[in-house]
Amino acid sequence: MGLIVRIGALAAIVGGALVAIGHLANLAGEDRSGTVMGQTLVLAAHVLLVLALIAIAVRAAGDILIVFGATLAAAGTSLVTAVVVVDLLAAEGVLDRQRFVESTAGPVDVIAPVLFVAGIVLIGIGALKSSLPTGAGVALLVGGVLEVLGIAVPVASVAGAVVLAVGFVWLGMDMLMPARTGPEGTA
Repeated sequence: MGLIVRIGALAAIVGGALVAIGHLANLAGEDRSGTVMGQTLVLAAHVLLVLALIAIAVRAAGDILIVFGATLAAAGTSLVTAVVVVDLLAAEGVLDRQRFVESTAGPVDVIAPVLFVAGIVLIGIGALKSSLPTGAGVALLVGGVLEVLGIAVPVASVAGAVVLAVGFVWLGMDMLMPARTGPEGTA
């Protein structure tokens, strides 16, 4: 296992845990901006998830669906990081989120999560037919669907973040395990 995969595996475990804890902490916030603590954790999580997604792409290099999904999700989570910075500043009271988004960042606010969730769903679908753990793929699929439902029902987004966290932690743990071999001793 290469260094990129090991670092990415640890990033998936820690990033997954932070995204769940951060979204749960944001429930204590008064509006969409969440709390300073929650948004700080979510920000750190998304930075780590970029590394995790790179490792997932490296691990599944032969599977174009997973590589494409990881690329989309990495682009989306990089943009989500910018959105989370705006949310963090709004939670801190530095700016009015609604006015800022309307005047400058509106498209990013929409495109970022769409790219992230689309990529995560593609990784989940790819995991169902690849060497990645099926359970992790199911967690990513369900988490992605819940994130989409979160547009209408905000608590679904939090549930989606927790389920996605399970998928990322699972993938991280799997990437740290030695390669499994088949009955003939082949990988």
